[in-house]
Amino acid sequence: MKPAFDNKNISIDVNCPENSNVFIDTAPMQQVFINLLDNAHKHSDQITSICLKVTEHKSTLEIVIQDEGEGIPKEELSGEYASGCIFINIITNPSCVKIENIL
Repeated sequence: MKPAFDNKNISIDVNCPENSNVFIDTAPMQQVFINLLDNAHKHSDQITSICLKVTEHKSTLEIVIQDEGEGIPKEELSGEYASGCIFINIITNPSCVKIENIL
């Protein structure tokens, strides 16, 4: 995705601890990252930035992707999305981690 970001002069700042380990089903999680970064690219203006931040907690990792795009209109954030969290309780494999509130 780097060429697409370079074409719009969008910088990506990654803040992730070096020795974090998590057991996940990699293919679906990779697709989640691709979709979020693609949306950030599509809805960001020229010369902006995207921040990907990973924070370790006791038994979980919090993953935040933040961009400078227009965001989801407040009127569309209702019901389970009222908190602004689009991905809540993603579980693809019971032996894998549970991801909560990553947005």
